[in-house]
Amino acid sequence: MQDWQYTHTNSFEVTIEMGCFKFPTNDMLPKFWDENKFSLISLLEMAQKGVYGLVTDMNGKPAVNATIAVEEGKTIRATSAGEYWRMLPPGKHIMTVEAPGLELEMFEVEVGNELIRHDFKLQTCHDQDINQTIIMRGSGRIRMSVVGIGTSAEEVIRKLAHLVCSGEFELDPDIRLIMAPLLKPGNVEESIMNFNPMVVLAVSEGFVETVTFSPSQNQPRLFNKTGVDESLTKALGFGSDCDKPIRDAKVALAMDDLRLHSAFELGIALGCDNSTDLNKKAATVGTVLDMLKKTITLDTVQEYSVVPSANPTDHFTPDQTVMVTSASIPLLEEKQCLFTVSTKNRLLKLYRMGSGEPPYTLIMAVEKRTETLVYEMMSKWCDTPGAEGVQQILRKSTIFFMPEIPFTQLACHDYSTIAPFQPLLEHILKELPHIDYVVLFGSGGIKVRYIKASAGVADRLAKTYKLFHMQMSNADEDICPRNAPDQSHVIGEFEWNKTIPLSRSPDALLVQTGCCYEAGGSGHLYTENRESIVAMMNERLKGVRLIGDDVSLALRTDTGYDHPLEMSSKDYGAAFVGLPNGTHHVQVLKDGKLYAEFSVQITSTTPLVEKWIALHHSFWRNNTFVIAALVLLMMMACLFCCRQRVTSVLNRRGFFTGSREGFERIPLYKSDDEDEEDLFDLQKL
Repeated sequence: MQDWQYTHTNSFEVTIEMGCFKFPTNDMLPKFWDENKFSLISLLEMAQKGVYGLVTDMNGKPAVNATIAVEEGKTIRATSAGEYWRMLPPGKHIMTVEAPGLELEMFEVEVGNELIRHDFKLQTCHDQDINQTIIMRGSGRIRMSVVGIGTSAEEVIRKLAHLVCSGEFELDPDIRLIMAPLLKPGNVEESIMNFNPMVVLAVSEGFVETVTFSPSQNQPRLFNKTGVDESLTKALGFGSDCDKPIRDAKVALAMDDLRLHSAFELGIALGCDNSTDLNKKAATVGTVLDMLKKTITLDTVQEYSVVPSANPTDHFTPDQTVMVTSASIPLLEEKQCLFTVSTKNRLLKLYRMGSGEPPYTLIMAVEKRTETLVYEMMSKWCDTPGAEGVQQILRKSTIFFMPEIPFTQLACHDYSTIAPFQPLLEHILKELPHIDYVVLFGSGGIKVRYIKASAGVADRLAKTYKLFHMQMSNADEDICPRNAPDQSHVIGEFEWNKTIPLSRSPDALLVQTGCCYEAGGSGHLYTENRESIVAMMNERLKGVRLIGDDVSLALRTDTGYDHPLEMSSKDYGAAFVGLPNGTHHVQVLKDGKLYAEFSVQITSTTPLVEKWIALHHSFWRNNTFVIAALVLLMMMACLFCCRQRVTSVLNRRGFFTGSREGFERIPLYKSDDEDEEDLFDLQKL
């Protein structure tokens, strides 16, 4: 009954099992009350937190059966009077409201300790003359995008938006769709990149066919290109007299500019004449979207009949359940947002996420208790980077995760140093020498400790972490009891142990996430530290990135540290220097000598400044137009000289006498032999 209620009604029914006795006796009831009263009271308080209100159209008419969805959790429906109420935990949530015949509306709400009222007034569906550059439809969990290539495709997509809004075409309820009627650089591309769809469908006119733009590893295993082509041909015909603009290199470049490295990108052409009704073309695009959704989500029986939950206490829960163990790794790798790092040391289990460009950060759990925090961070950053606020972090930096260290600690204790982890870090730095900042998650307190070394950023990032942590921000002393009075401050500084070998000295941050006396549960750790982690990693982006083609280059700032270029290939490398907000003077060194210098302005809106320096063949690489112009001028000069010489010789031979028949040629040379010699010499040219 509980499952049926959750699926088919607005009810959040909860079953609480208090003991092993099916029919407890009266004398057991007081004990049950004492054991559960605070939990029951908390549950009643929770029912008073969330959002409620009315969903109507612009005329105040109730939107019957309007759906109200949040990013994670069940979708509820408004009553016949347009009323809705949604219990939500404290925090920020994005609500999406839809109703047949009315435009979708999204609303971000921050829930605290009180009930919030918010009424939705939905606009009537626009017709195909709407001019929005971005249109949203659906509130499901499968993110998809459809983009138009050309004006005819723009009309089709706007028509599809109208059909979905009016209810004439029913989109799969699991789809959340972003539509760009005309794909173009700027805000449109940025919106699609931030949305991070799993599938991008490009629509164009031309010969009816499909074209895949993404790498083969992104193509769903069950996708049948031949079958889709046959279905399109059956619905729309061949369009045999049409060109094939979908195969133009410019289209492939436009799709590549979206930088959706893990998405499946497919192009379809819908013909080039008007014999097919616009409604039919729009419905065809919608049908292809539904087909692609089923292709990427269809569960094929291999080892399990359903996708298992990574949390062993939540057997066979939906696949959007937060992943908190190593069982999440294969699922995240399938989504192409997480990659295993191959290492020579088999004990090191490292994973990479991000752009592959500096800055490079290592995040690791040094206790069994904090492993769930790192696993949950990996899962949420992969599944919902927009909701987590980490799109920019993943686009502009690289993060290496080590959720489990070899022979991890099972016990909780306070830390007065992180020297015991130096040998492990030495092994990691041998595999990944470009890492210059390490974040370690442990317990034994609610505080942070930092080591400021080669990167020169740890103190600033530690202060940012403290500022955004609910319990640390307004405290000077650690709230947890401890045996070491000198470790009572919420923020403090450590040093690397110089007696323990460490080939490089990265900056480090130790985050202690909870007291030792707390219950063993750890599912709350990521939620408690999420804002601090995101704020710290955004602060980490601030600085200058130098991209060059010579290993002899290095960056130097006011701090005096040299940051050499790390070559990622034989032709290309990068270096990064972290800087706070403000104006900074930066020097570029070549073999230790000053090569160039410049000033940069670092702000919260422009945190990362990128500079390019090419030492090898830079003239040929960067001045192609100038070189082409010089070659053209040289060719014209040669042609002009040759023309003058040929004209002169032929004139002497009488080829340009015209109609002057009464004139006799007067020889200008001693003999005709000299003329022949001149012509012979000209042929040598």
